[in-house]
Amino acid sequence: MNKNIFTPSQSIQKSYLRQPVPIENLETFRSNLKTLLDRLNSEDIEESNKGRVKTFLEHTLWTSNNYEINASGKTDLSIKDKNLNKDVVLFEFKKIGSNEMVTKFDLVKKAMFEIILYYILEEYENHNTDIKHLIISDGYQYFIFEKGIFWDFFGKDKKFVKSILSSEHTNGEKRDYIYNQIIKPKVEGCQDKITFTYINLHTFSDSIESEKILADSKFKALYKLFSPIHLLKLPFSEDHNTLNKRFYTELLYIMGLEERGTKHQIQRLKPNSREGYSLFEQTYAMLGDYELENSISVPSKEEKRFETALGLVIVWINRTLFMKLLESQLIAFNKHDTNSRKKYAFFEKLTDFALMHYLFCKVMAIPEEKRTGEMKAKFGEVPYLNSSLFELTEIEKKYFPISSLRNGKMAIMKNTCLKNKKGKMDSGEILVLDYLKRFLDSYDFGEDAGNSGKTIINASVLGLIFEKINGYKDGSFFTPGYITSYLCHKALRQCVTDKYNQTFYTNYQHFSELVDNFDYTDFNNCVKVNELINHLRICDPAVGSGHFLVSALNELICIKRDLNILRTIDGKRFFYHLSIEDDELVVTDSEGEISYNPNDPESQKVQETLFEEKRTIIENCLFGVDLNPNSAEICQLRLWIELLKNAYYTKGDDNKKHLQTLPNIDINIKCGNSLVMKYAFHASINQVLKGANITISDYKAHVANYKNSPSKDNKHKVEKDIEAIKQKLAKGYDIESDIYKKWVKVCSEILSRTNSLFPSEDIETKALENLRKQEEKLRLTLEEVSTRHARLGAFEWRYEFPEILDEKGTFMGFDCIIGNPPYGVAMSNEYRKTVEEKFEHVPDYEIYYYFILLGMGLLKVNGYLAYIIPNTWLFNKFAQEFRESLQKTDAQHPYAWSLKELLDCTNIPIFESATVRNTVIFMQKTNAPQNYINFKNTRDLIGSDEETKMEGKILFNKLVSRETLSISTEDIKDEFSQNWGLAFSLTSEENQIIKKIKQSTVTLESLFPEISQGIIAYDKEKGVSKQDIANRAFHSDKYIDGYQKWLRGFDVKKYAVTWNSTPSKTSSKQTDKEIYVNYKAIPRARDQKFFYGKRLLIREITNPSLFAAITDEELYHDPAILVVKDSKAYPLELVCGILNSKLASFYHYRHSPKASKGAFPKIMISDVRSFPLPVISESNLDIAKKISYLVEEMQNLMKLGNADAKTIHELEWKINYWVFMIYGIRETQDMDYMASDFSTNRPQDINIELQS
Repeated sequence: MNKNIFTPSQSIQKSYLRQPVPIENLETFRSNLKTLLDRLNSEDIEESNKGRVKTFLEHTLWTSNNYEINASGKTDLSIKDKNLNKDVVLFEFKKIGSNEMVTKFDLVKKAMFEIILYYILEEYENHNTDIKHLIISDGYQYFIFEKGIFWDFFGKDKKFVKSILSSEHTNGEKRDYIYNQIIKPKVEGCQDKITFTYINLHTFSDSIESEKILADSKFKALYKLFSPIHLLKLPFSEDHNTLNKRFYTELLYIMGLEERGTKHQIQRLKPNSREGYSLFEQTYAMLGDYELENSISVPSKEEKRFETALGLVIVWINRTLFMKLLESQLIAFNKHDTNSRKKYAFFEKLTDFALMHYLFCKVMAIPEEKRTGEMKAKFGEVPYLNSSLFELTEIEKKYFPISSLRNGKMAIMKNTCLKNKKGKMDSGEILVLDYLKRFLDSYDFGEDAGNSGKTIINASVLGLIFEKINGYKDGSFFTPGYITSYLCHKALRQCVTDKYNQTFYTNYQHFSELVDNFDYTDFNNCVKVNELINHLRICDPAVGSGHFLVSALNELICIKRDLNILRTIDGKRFFYHLSIEDDELVVTDSEGEISYNPNDPESQKVQETLFEEKRTIIENCLFGVDLNPNSAEICQLRLWIELLKNAYYTKGDDNKKHLQTLPNIDINIKCGNSLVMKYAFHASINQVLKGANITISDYKAHVANYKNSPSKDNKHKVEKDIEAIKQKLAKGYDIESDIYKKWVKVCSEILSRTNSLFPSEDIETKALENLRKQEEKLRLTLEEVSTRHARLGAFEWRYEFPEILDEKGTFMGFDCIIGNPPYGVAMSNEYRKTVEEKFEHVPDYEIYYYFILLGMGLLKVNGYLAYIIPNTWLFNKFAQEFRESLQKTDAQHPYAWSLKELLDCTNIPIFESATVRNTVIFMQKTNAPQNYINFKNTRDLIGSDEETKMEGKILFNKLVSRETLSISTEDIKDEFSQNWGLAFSLTSEENQIIKKIKQSTVTLESLFPEISQGIIAYDKEKGVSKQDIANRAFHSDKYIDGYQKWLRGFDVKKYAVTWNSTPSKTSSKQTDKEIYVNYKAIPRARDQKFFYGKRLLIREITNPSLFAAITDEELYHDPAILVVKDSKAYPLELVCGILNSKLASFYHYRHSPKASKGAFPKIMISDVRSFPLPVISESNLDIAKKISYLVEEMQNLMKLGNADAKTIHELEWKINYWVFMIYGIRETQDMDYMASDFSTNRPQDINIELQS
């Protein structure tokens, strides 16, 4: 099988491939395909057959008015998206039998040269980045290329593109030169690496007449191959990055919960909707009889009761969903057995919650031979899985298991998925367990492979649901799979490349180079590289539901396959194709996806191979920590689910088949506070180890034994041994601490003085009293430190994971830190104090900054960090020092970060309903940081109307497909210190213009020292009462004696300040009606000098441009207006003209931190202070005078209020022109770039010659 040639089943997204297709759609497709095959004629010219293909597409899958199929420019045929007004699929057609047509094994043909040329012209001349696929066809054969392939091999090669474009526009050059001298050598050099999908419609000629073809998987794949969903990469109804809201809402209802509020918090159903027998209400009621544990984080008794009830219900629902997945897997594994559903559908045998508890703890957690006779008879086909998975959790041990619930009746939810016997929506009452069973059975958990017509619920969807339910307090956001996969792909491939370079003394820059040059025929080398990968240590320090670890697991297996080092269980090379789609590891051959069949030796081999690979990686490579115990349990469950997907049957001593048991992987996922620790990362523990008589080898051996403990008893024994080791280490810290040593010294001295043979004198008595006070203070400090760390859930990275310690106990660290750390979390004073004992202060105590510092501590030298974090660090003015310190080393900070890639995702809605926007960062810990930052340009990153549902995924893929650019560290500090995000959105042309603007300038503040904001009238910090704030006591909409005039932001317009103006949009806001203020009554108000005398007023909101005007009238206002007091050092009229100009707005939107703040962009006082004003000299004095004169003329006209639009336009044009001139912007193309169509909008009466 040629690994570069995909069949339709291989290339189509597997979750889409599994989706059912309405039979009438397939019939229409079959009918039109038959017509096409009948009419295609090898004797006809290519235009005729092209027209037939066009008709076929229009009559089948492309009937929507949103698309147009036609010839386009130089392209034979294209599919145009009318919403985008751009071609999204390009075709190149050839006559049947033409020698210009490509073949499966020879792409060096004219058809390939032509479509490459058309692609380059479309991408670069038409600036069309929305192409998704390119297709070469003769009517029968279709060679389908992803746009990304063309970009990688042709589009991003600037020299190649330049050669084509320059030759295309040289009159003397002919196309043959471009094809044969430029494109042909390029194709010859890379054709063996180009991947594509191939299909020949001839293969359906014999079967097209039969209706049986409608059930043929290859025919269904053909249908989907030509669909808009595949060719345009559109979202579809069951994309697993999207929450299935119907499933989620009804599951919450059965639990007794719902989502409410803007933060989508999970709460009890409203009182009039509560069902007494729902899982939550029963649990909540029973907890009334229990004394609940006190918790600092949950002070309210009612809140603690809610949290405890929810915690119990989450445990039970998690297990239930896992059981449903298991049942579905067993049915799917045994689908060859006609009786499989009846035999393996154990869920329907549950009659009450006591039996469900028995299934949890007395069946799945106990080997088959040790089960009771009753359980063997009822659940004979249910396998023994693992001793840890279904043990009672700590919360169940404290309170009660699921067996305590009663199976009473509850009302069926409105809009339920349940159907009655007539196929209509069901209603009425139902036993709660029956409701749960019927509800889950209404969905396809994998047993039907999408053929049942039911909505598919897979592990990724469950992970999303787990995360949402678990984050009930603040509305947790599940990181979408396209983000986790991208970050793991980026980080782990670079990790493997670096490790290979270190081990084999090579210097590959990218993983693709390693793949191209790796000799996989050298068996010994393959074994070494396999071991190298198995020894990578990867950690998510805020693991949540474990989504990042699942993506890392799948990525590592794909890395092995790409290097051809993946071996089957019998040691042979694994030759099947592996890919990751929607968080699923997909195995395919030429026929499509491979599913497990225990009766097929080859299928058995594949299943065993993947299971053992996953187990090895989970046990050796993946680690996680989370403060929330529910999160840790959910993460463990997710990893067990990943193993369950590839669980396989073995033959036991009883000659019966048994499902392979799952290992005890829970020890790699721990509960604790990642930011709180007693031990520093590199604190010595040698003395502690010696004193406790512990060796790291013993510790590691205990952990390894735990993972493979054959029984529950053995596991518990090993668990106790591990806990004893950790307690000794924890105690050892206290003994080795400076405070403890001081305390021991003081205690010794007290003992010495107390046991003295001579009676105490007064001096001695006082000394003893002082010593006792010191002892008490030190003892209390010791106790406080110990209890404080315990309260905060301290996690000792120093020894919790022995896998990252060497044999002497030295902390080695992780190779890679990944994740989505928390943000916006309030940190109590105690929490802050404890965290800053180990970490430096960070801006605003924002917690995600600490997780970046944590990553630095946890990583090995040259290790990688891959996070998704908020974008606020890019422009927060308090974070400027933090930003600039990332790449800086000094005596106190020997290591810093190399920013390998920084993606500003401000314009991408990654998290549904989240207000925070994000950045994706990929950094390397190093002692020699690179002096530049790699990024992708974010300009024009917008989606079409058709892309609303999956806009985040589509826009993110657009961003990452763009060329990687770089900016030097010095340039970003000098030019964009206030807002790094601007550096990633500007084009090279804009950067050049910005630099031109800043030449020969000084800051506005250096000429106008008195700059201020308006009054904050209602500031409780200045003593304003709550009542005065609520009543807005200092303002009025009517004149009162002693009050002064009050301006609103919209009263400041270009060149005019109009008190009591009418806003452009009518508003009912009280603040828009207030036009008077009692300035003298405002406590500690801003200095009065800023509200009278000649001064420039600037409106804070800058939509759609800057607004500035000069006034000398006494007027008061709030910070919505900024003030620049007049100065003798520079003409205020000149500043007014500059700030109102097109140049100033251009500069502002591309330089100011808050200029890109959605619908309400702002100019900050710091922006005004740093605004560059041109230095006035003899060479430009006349221009400065012209601008000042024109501004005075404009202001006089605005005061009179009778200026006509033509006069205003002429004056504005002149001011804009002379502002361009004074800043040295003299070329027309620069002016037009900054002010669209500036040159063509020149008033007719103005005779100014513009430079071309």
